[in-house]
Formats: sequence, structure tokens, C-alpha cells
Amino acid sequence: MSSLPPLLLANWKMNLCVSESRSLARAIAKSVLNARKNKSTRANVQVVLVPSFTALDAVARVGSRSGAFSIGAQDCFWEERGAYTGEESVCSLREIGVSFVLIGHSERRQYVNESNEAIRKKIECVSNDSTMIPVLCIGENHSQKVLGKRKSVLQQQLLSALKGLFQRRLTREIVIAYEPVWAIGTGVPATAVDCAEVYRYIRGLMENAWGAAAVGRLCRIIYGGSVSESTVTDFVSKDISDGALIGGASLTASGFTRIVHGVMDSL
Repeated sequence: MSSLPPLLLANWKMNLCVSESRSLARAIAKSVLNARKNKSTRANVQVVLVPSFTALDAVARVGSRSGAFSIGAQDCFWEERGAYTGEESVCSLREIGVSFVLIGHSERRQYVNESNEAIRKKIECVSNDSTMIPVLCIGENHSQKVLGKRKSVLQQQLLSALKGLFQRRLTREIVIAYEPVWAIGTGVPATAVDCAEVYRYIRGLMENAWGAAAVGRLCRIIYGGSVSESTVTDFVSKDISDGALIGGASLTASGFTRIVHGVMDSL
């Protein structure tokens, strides 16, 4: 486990318009602040909202005023500026107040054929920015799991994405989100015990490159695979993972609030 506080990222994907995103952010901020008043240790849970690009500024303003959560972006590009229609630069995200950036999400890999090389460039770009933390998403699909290729797939994805970073000393924070693709939206959830072995494997790969002390201080490994209020504490509260990447369950204030409170109460 990391020495950093548990991390809960709400990935809203391509859902909610700007006004809906703003309203949800306000409701979540109110709930988080109320919870922190009731128990001091609850402030140790770090909440990050990851809205669509069009809603980033509106949600960031709510976060800035309330202090209840940080802001994440769902993607970025590796160049600061240029003729890259449809892309968003780290510079633009920084100006809005983005602190976390998802990179290599399973849906990006699947629907836009995002390559390992593109993911590597994005990781290095975000890592070179002193204000942002990259969240590298890795995970195997069903056929890879059945064929016993889970570890080799995870190793290939991790080593490819972090190739440049592994060659130097770790000085800035990085988050690894393990997404068992076969468990997302399939009704066949992964188990905490099953994932514990995966986390140990991932952590071992990073410790081989950076050392156990640096990894414990600067790396968090979180779970992202159909997280719900009934399962989140299985992954976060039993010294298994350092947090969760939450999709559909974060699209309502009541649903996400119960997840946040559950993790807070488990500390």
C-alpha cells in the first residue's frame, strides 16, 4: 500500500452536459465537505472528478471554490501546441486547473486504437509537468485472461508506457489504474483476492525500476472495473489497493457519495 491517501476518481466519460456536470459537482462537494466535518480522518480520502472536456472549466470552478475535490481530464495530447485538430494540450488543461490526467484508458485503446507509443508520449508529457499527475490505465481482456496471458499483457503495457520514466529516478507521483477489461460492464466482477495478486505483481515491476521506498512514497495502484458502493471497500479498505477509478456509479450524487462515505468510514 502507498503512504498516500486513498484516491477516488469519478470518470464521467461522455456523459452529462455542462449544466448537469456542474450540478453533480456541487452536490458531491457538499456531501464531501459535510463528511469531513464529522471525522477528521475522512479528509485523508482524495476525491477527483473527471468530467468531459466541455465541462472541465465549470466543474473546476466548483472544485476551486469548495476545496472538496481535485479535477482530472480524460485524455491529453503530447504536444504543447500545433496542427492537431480535436486534441487538448497539457498547457490548456493546466490553465483550467487540472491535476490528474487519465492515459491509456481501455476505451481509448479499444475505440480509437490508441497505441502503446502514443500512451508513452502522453505519460512522459504529463510527467514533465510539475502540476499534473498521470493516471496510467492498464488491464487484460477476457481472452487474454483465459489464455493465462494476464501478467505478460500487464507487463508489456506497463513497461511500454513507462519506458522513459523507468530509465531515471522517480521524483514525481504517478497512479496506475488496473482495469480488468473483462469485468467492466459484464456483470462478472473481479474479486479483491484475485486483484491483490495483480497489484503485488505491478508493484514489484515498479519497485524493480525505482525501489520500494520511492514506489511507496510516490505511486498509487487503484482498481477500476465496475466499482459500486457494495464492492468498493473490498478493494480499498483491506490493504489491497490505493483507491478506485469509478465509472457509471459516479454519475449520480447519491451513488458516488455512498462510495466516498464507505471508503471514509473504512479508514
